[in-house]
Amino acid sequence: MNTFSIETNETSPSHGNHFRTIDYFRASFLTIVTLSSFLGDSTILVASIKYKVFSLNKVIVTVIQHLAVCDILSSCVFILNLVEMLYGSNREDLTLCRAKFYLLSFSFSASFLITALLTTTKLLIVKYPLRAVSLTKTKASLVCGSVWLSSLIPPCFMFTMYHLNFIHPAYVPPITGGEVKYCVTLVYQSWKFCLPVIMIFSLLPSLVILVTSAWLICEAVKVVRQKGDRLRREGLMAVIATAVVHSLCTLPLAFYYYAFEKAFEKASENSDFSLMKLAYMATYDTVGFSFMANFYIYSITLTSFRKFIQQRVDRLKKTVCCSTADVEEVIRYSYRSIDRSISSKQRQSGVPGMI
Repeated sequence: MNTFSIETNETSPSHGNHFRTIDYFRASFLTIVTLSSFLGDSTILVASIKYKVFSLNKVIVTVIQHLAVCDILSSCVFILNLVEMLYGSNREDLTLCRAKFYLLSFSFSASFLITALLTTTKLLIVKYPLRAVSLTKTKASLVCGSVWLSSLIPPCFMFTMYHLNFIHPAYVPPITGGEVKYCVTLVYQSWKFCLPVIMIFSLLPSLVILVTSAWLICEAVKVVRQKGDRLRREGLMAVIATAVVHSLCTLPLAFYYYAFEKAFEKASENSDFSLMKLAYMATYDTVGFSFMANFYIYSITLTSFRKFIQQRVDRLKKTVCCSTADVEEVIRYSYRSIDRSISSKQRQSGVPGMI
């Protein structure tokens, strides 16, 4: 197996400290994104499944739930990347590196397809409301299930290409330094073998998202001008915002892979990976905003979800206040008990005390 051993030219102390600072900042960012995604998307799932908070079409709610699961799964990639970035990985054992990128290709493919399904479904419901009555939650779950199954094709493709030596790992030093390096990416030896997969699971869904989102924006403008139903307006805004944020967050990474893939080999030959490392980190980490953005999008655009969050926050405040009051009462009771005990001992010993 051929590998690219990419150096960052950290022989200069100032240069090494510069990248070390960037890596620590990136580790903090990955931690924040992961925690925000887990908390936010878990809240979306609980609010939609248990409390039925979303006042949207049940088909749209089902797709939103699958998108939340996809975001949580994508955040797991950040956890693996964080562990590998901090401690490095064994260059003889690429299990963690391969698992990271298999999971990445699976979750990203599912994210593109589910987002495209979300915008397309919303557009069909808006354009054909009478026919949308026949859409059920069961049908939506079956379609989403087929999306998950089809998203297994890219990791299977990567698995095949890896064992055929068409994919090579590229390494950079971890934050903790030392000779052990971690796999920053997998480099395709030739793009002609992966163009069909890229077209089906990346370019085509992106095109669908752009077209349907533009169409939905036109419909949203009509609803606003006609002063339409508030729930309909909120649903349109939520779906449009989700699609726009997803597109903006994934576009830099797509451009990076398409434009700079061959530069990995050139950077390896020149032992100059500084610019490539910065470009990869910036574009890869930008995708993390889409993992945690949906919680904030729904909080802003959906009144029912915002009220649910406010109720939970108020309940949490009351619980904390009650707990604090109970602790203070216990402390006061303890002090009174101590004072009574001291006064009793003083009376028994005949020593005057402060009673």
